Amino acid sequence: MNAHTPKHAAGYNGKKQAGGRRRKAGAQRVRLSPKQELFVAAVVKGATYSKAAALAGFSTPGTHAFCVSTYKLRHNPKIQAAIAEGRRARARQLVAAVHAGRRVDPRSLVALLNKGGLPSDEKTAVAACVLSLGAQLRDNPQVGKK
Repeated sequence: MNAHTPKHAAGYNGKKQAGGRRRKAGAQRVRLSPKQELFVAAVVKGATYSKAAALAGFSTPGTHAFCVSTYKLRHNPKIQAAIAEGRRARARQLVAAVHAGRRVDPRSLVALLNKGGLPSDEKTAVAACVLSLGAQLRDNPQVGKK
């Protein structure tokens, strides 16, 4: 919003961001670079931060620059928010798959619970799916294996 835009323009809420810029109401989705999107997708699928950074093409693994870029990615608030949203979406997807009767590896559900960042209602739904699939895993240890 610049000085020539009227205050009654759509999306104006009168609040200033850092640096004096005005933000639009309801603008929650942050833009990430293509590499950052790849990083987030890898972390959501279960890769470690280092492995995700390598898969996304950040620096050369094992170098100091790689460690620094991985640290910056891991602590970037935009990326943390994108990872949390990705995990929530993944949890909803897996719970829907269980309810639809599709095969789901219970270990992927347990991994989501262990990573954290899920709201309590989604955590409860995922835990219920884990319990319902527990007998399946106990009776057939080959579930989810290729």
